[in-house]
Amino acid sequence: MSMPETSPRYAICRYPTTLIDIWRSPRGEQFVLRPVLPQDQGLLRDFYESLSPRSRRLRFHGAVKGPSPQTLAAMAEVDPAKHLALVVTFVSEGVETLVADARYVVDETGRGGEFAIAVSDVWQRRGIAARALAGLVKAARLQGLDWLWGDVLQGNAAMEGLMERAGFYRSALLDDGIARFERSVTQDVALPKEPRRGLVALLAQWLVAGRSYA
Repeated sequence: MSMPETSPRYAICRYPTTLIDIWRSPRGEQFVLRPVLPQDQGLLRDFYESLSPRSRRLRFHGAVKGPSPQTLAAMAEVDPAKHLALVVTFVSEGVETLVADARYVVDETGRGGEFAIAVSDVWQRRGIAARALAGLVKAARLQGLDWLWGDVLQGNAAMEGLMERAGFYRSALLDDGIARFERSVTQDVALPKEPRRGLVALLAQWLVAGRSYA
């Protein structure tokens, strides 16, 4: 996935607060999924530097190093009309850590988007990728797209399993064993039920959803 270039005078015109999602994992950890902000470049850098070589290879299909400073800027300063990016964060003792990065880039047809998802090695198998994917599907539908598609590297059994559970179908087998998965975005991704939220968690969700960003 190539990142569209952004203007040196990048500015947020409207922050899509409708895409914010807060939930708890079965272990009780609280996560926040939100659209990326320009100041997230440092969080993105730390996130990709923390990934194992295998996770980086599965995300970038061969690259073993993290994104360059120019790529990080393009990943944080997005034009939502062409490039939608969501991050998942976890806050502990006042420190925010980025644990997942999910995004799509509108393809040349203007009707679909190529997506990619990466989850920190230590935070995998907590349903984070499924939640992030559901956010991408919702965002694509709100944007007026018809489908999402993505390429999965051979050996990435976890992602292939997620694709099947989320209703994606394998549309092609490309070179080097890369499988392409596609899905209409007319319906939401079904997610497993989460534990009931207490009053504090619900209040936090209300505060975040109502927060304004300049």
